[in-house]
Formats: sequence, structure tokens, C-alpha cells
Amino acid sequence: MSQVCPKSVLSGVAEKILRMAESPTDAQTLMGAVGHTNRTRFRSAIMKPLMDAGLLEPTIPDKPRSSKLKYRLTQKGQELMLDHG
Repeated sequence: MSQVCPKSVLSGVAEKILRMAESPTDAQTLMGAVGHTNRTRFRSAIMKPLMDAGLLEPTIPDKPRSSKLKYRLTQKGQELMLDHG
């Protein structure tokens, strides 16, 4: 999978995750929606690049292992999704 970059055209997987994260969504739901089963690989290959790009953020940043943790779009992510229609 290619690295996610806000300047590049979004991959189908990244775009689907960002659309789902328009309202806070847990990692398990996001994984299921894109057909991933390995949580560690999903986090490092998809979630981390989206967060590093400033497009996605955790709802509880100080508790990354919380069972209540969800992910949501950042302002930058919302703007990118508006640009992509």
C-alpha cells in the first residue's frame, strides 16, 4: 500500500476511512469496513500515515489503548474531503 499524503490522490481505502471518520468511529469498525483483520498492520500501514498527515485524530489522545477510543477527521481532513467531493 502506498503512503497516504494529503497532496496525493487518496487511495480508496484511505478515502473510505476518512469518510467514515466524519463522525467518530472506532478502529474495529474502520478495520471491518476495509477488510483488514490485523490490528497492528492496520494501525501502522493506514491509521498512522493518516494521523501523521494531520487528517485523522484520536478522540482520546492521552489514552491510545482505551476501549472507548474512536477516530475523527481533523479540520484539515474535513477540508480535504470537501475538495474530493
